[in-house]
Amino acid sequence: MPAITPLPESPSRSDSAPIFVSKADALMAALPPMVNQINETVAGLPGVTVTATSTTSLTIGAGSKSITVETGLGIIVGMSLKIASVASPTNWLHGDVTSYNSGTGALVVNVTTMQGVGTFASWRATLSAPAGPAAVPQGGEAVSSALDITLDSASARVQSVTMTTSSKAIILPDPATLSEGGPIFIIHKASGYAFDIKNSAGTVVGRISSARYALMMLIDSAANLWKVAYCDTSLSVGLASIFNAASTSGTALCALDSSRAIVAYRDNGNSSYLTACVLTVSGTTVSAGAEYVVLSGNSSYTASLVTIDSSKALIAFSDPLNGGFGTALILSVSGTSISVGAKTAFNAVNSSNLTACKLDATHALVCYADVPATNAGKSCVLTISGTSVSAGAIATFNSGASDYVSVCALDSTHAVVAYQDLGNSSYGTACVLAVSGTTITPGAESVFRSATCAYTNIVNLSSSQALVTYTDGGTLNPAASCVLNVSGSAITPQTPSTFYSSNCWRVISAVIDEQNVLVGLIDSATGYEYALVLNINGNSSFVGIGPTLARGSGLNHSAICHLGNGKGVIAIQDTGNSSYGTAISVAI
Repeated sequence: MPAITPLPESPSRSDSAPIFVSKADALMAALPPMVNQINETVAGLPGVTVTATSTTSLTIGAGSKSITVETGLGIIVGMSLKIASVASPTNWLHGDVTSYNSGTGALVVNVTTMQGVGTFASWRATLSAPAGPAAVPQGGEAVSSALDITLDSASARVQSVTMTTSSKAIILPDPATLSEGGPIFIIHKASGYAFDIKNSAGTVVGRISSARYALMMLIDSAANLWKVAYCDTSLSVGLASIFNAASTSGTALCALDSSRAIVAYRDNGNSSYLTACVLTVSGTTVSAGAEYVVLSGNSSYTASLVTIDSSKALIAFSDPLNGGFGTALILSVSGTSISVGAKTAFNAVNSSNLTACKLDATHALVCYADVPATNAGKSCVLTISGTSVSAGAIATFNSGASDYVSVCALDSTHAVVAYQDLGNSSYGTACVLAVSGTTITPGAESVFRSATCAYTNIVNLSSSQALVTYTDGGTLNPAASCVLNVSGSAITPQTPSTFYSSNCWRVISAVIDEQNVLVGLIDSATGYEYALVLNINGNSSFVGIGPTLARGSGLNHSAICHLGNGKGVIAIQDTGNSSYGTAISVAI
């Protein structure tokens, strides 16, 4: 081992200027060699290395965790380690060593603090300071529990919670003991397991998993209704990945399973043919499979994709090779390979604004604007048998001109279609479509916003509730949302709310669960794409997480889907990069 060279004399304030400078220069010059000598010396000492790596598959969570690391390390019982994912270092575990076998590399750590969610198989463990008590916001109370925690009117208004077991909840106070609009409770997730937030009747009104803070305010005592706002920015995006290295437009997207999605688009680098490929998400990385031509014709922007199962998707589009007829076919997927089924025309006239949703394993519903019929809103049930598609009778849901048509299924026999009603001052409008076999019975039209609405996009929250997002007032206006409550064929719109106050162009959304919706939008002032999460609480919606910059420099023709487990994908035309087709992963 090398000897460590002593440092030269340090400068003193009493030194004259020339001497001070000379001493300082000498000292600074000696530091780098000294660092190298120290590192060489430490590396030569037996049994002092405390940095370890592991390929053991491990899930983020509290409790005893066992991994296998290198042998012969200087790890001892009681030492504190931070174990971070190599691929995603913001996901980590922290705790004290309870055992280490230097001969086999078997390491056990009692994890008490963590960040992130998910399962990873590549880790780096480093020596870390012991974990102290969780920081508690001023005026708060630190609580660690293996049981449900019930609050009352006298409870601290700020709670810093460590839940030591899973499937537990914070129970909010009886509304009879509180006043509407207050008090406000702030729940801080210090560490431990995710937990629900329930009202006193046991109804789930929120959940804290990756989010660190949630704010609760009683807004309706009689209904025991609480508004929940999440104060966190735990929405992250991965690196952009190109799936089509040519000008790309008219993107459509749907999830196949928890790691794969299929994207369809107009490949302007290949005669504007309708094209598709499989996107595979691993961690924060999106990789694209081979491209497959779906239709050898100059396709329109109106393609819509809907998942049938993990190996099958239905695509609906205007067929330029056949008069723009409304057409559908099946895309069969094996791994990243795609085979294209035979096309079926469901509307033998020019059709636009196509949108589709799955009803059940063998049926889908398609809605569109019938161009010759002055763009009247129409719908049709599609029956799927293997790779074949057959069409039922056409039903009209809006006799006036319809634009920005979007549909979602509530269950196998009911769907809700939302659209801009050009025949009624371009108001945002929706109606229920009841399905029996291949027969569709439209319900009464319901205006959810008495103003110009564009880029309407609807997703189902439950069998009786949907959320519609849109730009409020026109194509360059703030992004807004409205909860639609459905009973039979009747729709009761709730009060719309603006969730992005800057002017927007194009709003897209995908449901995460009954209380959360993943949203992408383009800020018209910057041309940047943003991702955010809307939280639904009862009859209202508001920003729960975000916004987060997904990609900048001018975007167009975007689509979004949720893969499950808090993962999503956004597909865009990146006008900041030659309009290439580009995919970005999103983690919630």
